Amino acid sequence: MRPKRVSTEPEESDVPPAIERPLRLIEVPDDRDTNGEFEVEAAHSWPLLPDATYLTRYVRTEVTSLRMFRGATRAFVHFQIVEPGSWHGTRLYGAWPVKSCISGGKTRLTVSPRSDLHIMLCRVLGNRVRQDRISFAPLRGCVLRVKTRTVRKNFRQRLLPECLQYSVVDDILSIEAGAI
Repeated sequence: MRPKRVSTEPEESDVPPAIERPLRLIEVPDDRDTNGEFEVEAAHSWPLLPDATYLTRYVRTEVTSLRMFRGATRAFVHFQIVEPGSWHGTRLYGAWPVKSCISGGKTRLTVSPRSDLHIMLCRVLGNRVRQDRISFAPLRGCVLRVKTRTVRKNFRQRLLPECLQYSVVDDILSIEAGAI
């Protein structure tokens, strides 16, 4: 019987590390003797930036339920850094809990009126939109100032080695340019 090799490969390159990926079994050819040794390859790694504020653009929003959050639904909002410098073009994401996701036609998120996501969007968009029906659509085409933080612990609150730490968007601070 041939030894098997287990690897994970992401479906998309923008999938956050929190989203589980199915494992694939790959047969190792007979001419390679593994001696019980296997290589582990990271399928995707997120960048580690200094904790600061950056000018970004809104890219897209994904909503998914994750086992690691006890099945809680999360909104993953993706951003791309647009300010000149060594981090230009780097993609980041922010994750916020939502109560539910209703799809069919337009996808609608249900959030608590005092949730971090709702408060942040109300603060950023102000009185220009209905407070009870806020959308990410007004953020398209705008330059946003976001604050990042470094993820130093995994979901079990165990400290990550420095090489596995990564940055996420913690807050959208303001709209710097663009129309709503």
